[in-house]
Amino acid sequence: MSALVWEYFVKLTSSNNVNNKAKCKKCGKEVNNVKGCTSAMNNHMRTVHKITFKRKNDLDLDSSPSERKLKHKTIGNFVKTETLGEIVDELATKDGFSIRGITQSRFIRQSLLAKGYKFPKSPSGTMSLIHGEYEKNKQQYIDLFVEAKEKGEKFSITLDEWVSSRQRRYMNINVHDKTSRVFNLGLIRIVGTCKAEKVVATVTNHLKEFHLSFENDIVATSNDGASVMVKYGRECPTEMQICLNHSIQLAICDTFYCKKQINDIKTSDNYDDIVDIDNDDVYEIDDNEEGLSFNFSEDEYVSEALTIAEILNKVRGIVNFFNSPVRNDILQKKVESVIGHELKLKHDVKHRWNSISTMLETLLKLQTPIKETLEELNASHLFLGIDFEVVEDLCNIMKPLVLTVLALSRKDANLITAKGAIQFLFNKLDNTGVRDSNNSVAIIKNLKENIRTRLCSRANKELNSLLLCLLQQKCPSKDDLQFGTRLLNRLYPNISTHNDDVIITNTSVALSVISDNVTSLETEINSAISDAAKEGIERSFSSLREEFAVFKRSGQRTSNLQKLLDSILTVRPTSTEPERVFSSSSNFSRKLRSRLSDYSLNCLIFLKYYRINKL
Repeated sequence: MSALVWEYFVKLTSSNNVNNKAKCKKCGKEVNNVKGCTSAMNNHMRTVHKITFKRKNDLDLDSSPSERKLKHKTIGNFVKTETLGEIVDELATKDGFSIRGITQSRFIRQSLLAKGYKFPKSPSGTMSLIHGEYEKNKQQYIDLFVEAKEKGEKFSITLDEWVSSRQRRYMNINVHDKTSRVFNLGLIRIVGTCKAEKVVATVTNHLKEFHLSFENDIVATSNDGASVMVKYGRECPTEMQICLNHSIQLAICDTFYCKKQINDIKTSDNYDDIVDIDNDDVYEIDDNEEGLSFNFSEDEYVSEALTIAEILNKVRGIVNFFNSPVRNDILQKKVESVIGHELKLKHDVKHRWNSISTMLETLLKLQTPIKETLEELNASHLFLGIDFEVVEDLCNIMKPLVLTVLALSRKDANLITAKGAIQFLFNKLDNTGVRDSNNSVAIIKNLKENIRTRLCSRANKELNSLLLCLLQQKCPSKDDLQFGTRLLNRLYPNISTHNDDVIITNTSVALSVISDNVTSLETEINSAISDAAKEGIERSFSSLREEFAVFKRSGQRTSNLQKLLDSILTVRPTSTEPERVFSSSSNFSRKLRSRLSDYSLNCLIFLKYYRINKL
């Protein structure tokens, strides 16, 4: 009578002491129980009372085998085991295995079967596990957002577009809170042209899938400065922050790639034709030649001091010269003898902000091997006119730029840290240890002016001005008050400026600390001091102007001012996060994996960053 069904039945004994019947406790019906068989009893409970009993051999194939074999609980029963979906998710997103590779791997299949998992036999079955994990984890994000909204928390977003190897366009949206957490919402396929109105509709609909309101839950949107994204920022219901890293990149282009500074030196976008002489005719080398020689008159190349643009062009010419495998082999032998390993010269790229620094630093490091190789090839004219002290100055100028961009790209970056990073950049440019030469001084002055111009044209002055008032107890202007009221009403439509709550922050008012053994009189005097400090605070306010006045007088922010501050701290100064996502997306959507559907690619990207955020 060990079967669970016996909890609902009683054995009946006939006149000849034969037990062939059992009586149901719920309805009183007699059911056959010949030789102790409980099949009829199970059928009765299932069909009449809708009660089903699980057989002992009905095992959950997705559970750990230790839970199946052991009757008694052990420590393993209290340790969470991974499901098959979680294992496949980690193999695909963290370890980088393709879905077909996971399915067809004999080792993976045998390992999972040995642990008791029933592994699918087809790639589509394996991908269905990925889809299931996506839907499960997506619901966890939804629950998290709903819980945060109930607490009054707000978010900001960063977004950008990307084209895959299949020439398909996708949009990536990331949600940020006031901490360093980033919630990647996956990739959205864009079909056809995508104007500003379509971008607004796409973002709105995708946020709704995660139970977020574009108008009431999102403080600001950060994106690059493309014209369509600028128009999108004007038409969307939130504030707009244009990427500051793009501003620095454009300032570098204005300084080092401006055509007016090249002084009639013809260049192309990829700098293939920047060398003053024809590579195909003059520098062509036959691999079968016994000797490598070039006949040039160095006197023809002796000239006055070169400008910055001309020096950069000369450096690019040297890099292009060693693009030949034969010349590069000769150079690398000398490089290896000097530094112990090979190091290839690198070309700068206009759309990569730090490529100039990398190119110049490599040139300085390999200065001696390059000079010896050029002399050996009778091409030492390429080295003439390059002032390496100016090159070193350029490297020193680029170092604070690199550090600033890295600081702006941090996951915990906000408008406060961005202001500090920009201030650091200008201070370092003023104090950069460069020679007192016309070239170096002019380049710093020009670079600072270009950075300042680009940042001023892209900064959100309303957000920065209101943030300054919230941090420094500064009296807000009329425009600040109007913007703050409008922002507060949009994000918190159910509240007004009337609020009795006060958020205690760092204050200049010194309150006495009451110890555990104080007397009643000491308690009363401390209470009186506290009440005096809060005088005029714990009351209703008719406008933000009054709340700012109380904040300036007491150093304590009201709940409305604290909500404004927390909301602004969610805004990201750059759109770097989507660029990180696109770098990972290119690993999934490549030539060997070009058959991934849009939904599957979205699931893989979402799960990869869900795992990163979870860790």
